[in-house]
Amino acid sequence: LTFLTTFMFGTYYSFVLSRWHERFNCINDCTAMCTRVTYYAACWIGPYDKPLAARLMRLTNLMMHMHHMKTFGPLDEGRWGVMMHRGLVTAPEKNSLQKLRKAGTEVCFWCQSIVEEARQAGRITGDQAYQLNAYIAHVQALSYNQPRYRETGMPFSLFHMLSMLIVLLLLVLMYASSPPA
Repeated sequence: LTFLTTFMFGTYYSFVLSRWHERFNCINDCTAMCTRVTYYAACWIGPYDKPLAARLMRLTNLMMHMHHMKTFGPLDEGRWGVMMHRGLVTAPEKNSLQKLRKAGTEVCFWCQSIVEEARQAGRITGDQAYQLNAYIAHVQALSYNQPRYRETGMPFSLFHMLSMLIVLLLLVLMYASSPPA
């Protein structure tokens, strides 16, 4: 019984830890991809067209921020205000995005349009455009996962089971350590 209780407790505990480890890695990977877009936009597009590179950087960060802020609920005026204060979104963009159900997808499209514009103008090669678009798509996909992690949290029954396993383990250990009668 001690082994079974310890095994179940360990399995549950590793499940919880792996779930939060996965979420933490997703956040880190998303930030890394956003940093790559920023870096390559500055290196490849920046020398030829600084405003275009800056717009791509801003919109990529906006896309990431929008999804991360949705972790705490829908984007309300307060959250839009934070993004406007940080310089991530302009008033016309905000008005346009608020009307959409999936505003992050629209921002992703804007980012990829900037990359295509730079490619057509000869500022970046086709391979560079492909790589930038891949990083932008990764930012979109990874940041889109953040609200999903909140919506699919740990079920209460698992916490209840953990409490019961701890009590059972303590009872078994107390019994095993008691002197024979």
